[in-house]
Amino acid sequence: MAKKTKASSPLSLSYEGFGGIGAKDSHNGAISDLVNLRVCADGSLRKRSGYKAVYSSDKEIRAIWSGYIGGSFECYFLAGRGIYSLDIATGEATLKTSIPQSEGKAQFFYFRDYLYLIDGINIYRLRDSYAISIKGYVPLFGKDWDAGYPGQINEPLNILHRHARITYKIGESVSAYLPTMYPVATIDALYKNGELVDPASYEFDTRFNTINLSGLATGDKLEANVTFVDDEAQAAARAELLTSKYACVFGGINSTRLFLWNGESKNKIFSSLYVDEASEAASDARYAGSGPLYFVEGSSFTVGDGRYNVKAVTRHFDRLLILTDGDAWIANSTTTGLEEFPIMSINSSIGCSSEQAVALIGNDPVSVGRQAIYRWTSDTDEYSECNAYSISEPISDMLDTFFYQNARVFYDKRRDEIWLSDPTSDGCVWIFSPKNDAWFRFERISATDFFDADGEVGFSDGYSLYIFDPSLHADFDTVGAESGRAIIGELVFDLSDFGYAGYKRLLQATLRADTPDAAITLTLTTDRGEVIEKTVIGRGAHDVITRRIHSHRFKTLETKLSMRGDAMQILHSLEINTR
Repeated sequence: MAKKTKASSPLSLSYEGFGGIGAKDSHNGAISDLVNLRVCADGSLRKRSGYKAVYSSDKEIRAIWSGYIGGSFECYFLAGRGIYSLDIATGEATLKTSIPQSEGKAQFFYFRDYLYLIDGINIYRLRDSYAISIKGYVPLFGKDWDAGYPGQINEPLNILHRHARITYKIGESVSAYLPTMYPVATIDALYKNGELVDPASYEFDTRFNTINLSGLATGDKLEANVTFVDDEAQAAARAELLTSKYACVFGGINSTRLFLWNGESKNKIFSSLYVDEASEAASDARYAGSGPLYFVEGSSFTVGDGRYNVKAVTRHFDRLLILTDGDAWIANSTTTGLEEFPIMSINSSIGCSSEQAVALIGNDPVSVGRQAIYRWTSDTDEYSECNAYSISEPISDMLDTFFYQNARVFYDKRRDEIWLSDPTSDGCVWIFSPKNDAWFRFERISATDFFDADGEVGFSDGYSLYIFDPSLHADFDTVGAESGRAIIGELVFDLSDFGYAGYKRLLQATLRADTPDAAITLTLTTDRGEVIEKTVIGRGAHDVITRRIHSHRFKTLETKLSMRGDAMQILHSLEINTR
């Protein structure tokens, strides 16, 4: 945490390192604002780098995803109907494919070696230069049934489709009738002892729901790939599932599941079942590209009593944290079952006000509530109402209702910072540094979404993509711009009380800073309304700048320091002495 060294005299104010917004000084003052200045681990203040526009479109950017696939960093975004890949280094966007729907919320997610897109209409899997509507895992509905009568259901049907695989093992009572249990719309393929059977040699009996095939013998092994007649209940469940707009992947190596929500029923979550690699391969062998997505009847669950809508779902250590707009629930992956997904209420008053307004700091989620920003701890008492605490007190007076309702949240891994923005605001991004327990803010960043730009922070304003660049000292708002807007860093203190009104004092300011040929302006406002302004220009790294300031009569001072130079300016310490 940044330290503040108290002055040895009540007539001086000394900062050897800085805290964030709300950090107190030795004269009952505090930092009231910190703009475009980052609180670093050593307590110094570093002016933020600039950003550059890398892509612009007349189509709304609906979703962004970035990450490593096969050892290579990839970035994809959806603009209108088009799915593009973005080269982070060059800013070149390449159209890969398109989807039918051009508007509305959408989300990319990575699951079991594939990148998917969900848009509230369908689920697509991205491969090379096309996006295909997913088929989903084709279950082994019947396993080693005998001829004549159906056996037990081995794997329930997938509500994403009506395909199924059934294997038969012919016993001693040889029969020509292979049961399917349900009415079949088509027989997609039939294999006998591994060989494909000519469709002309069998037929489907709609009266008894059997595949009739002669010439069977004891010990024969068969596999039927069928498409059942659509069931009204399953069709309704499928339609409801596909209205989901958000996804979360959760679980261990052998239990990874996909959770979908924000669909037609706002308090319902659909949970997929885990499919092992062997089963997925067997499914793909018969129905190419079917993949691992497997949702069955009974695998969805509702959260709460219907009063609140699910806003965010995330991991919390080895558990699943579910946040509604009024409360919080948790589920342990080791106890999740098919018939029931056991969830427990862990907080009846803290929820999440904005959709998807949650990010992880390590294993601790940070979420945006109705009137505060919360960090969820590692408290293992699942019935504790105190496993979340507010981290936003220093800036609570600066946030409004619209912020809590519209907040976007992003975790910058490289710098260990949580970024929060309100797309409806004037371009203010709030940043929390957990290591320093410090808040500060960046201005003129109208972010509707954030993404990882291979270690740097990227953001979208809805129609353009921007990436921060440590080599830039200005903001470039248009693609290819040769000149940018200057970045002004400001450190603002509220009143510091020096005691004894009316005394005439001699002021002296000492700064230790990295400010190569760049101006720093110190503005002091006294309780008598006088404004004292002094601009200094340093010469290089760790320059010690001391300036004598005109004497005035005052009791209190309001202090503001501005960094306006076209350079990477760093402030290490500030001391104001009076006598």
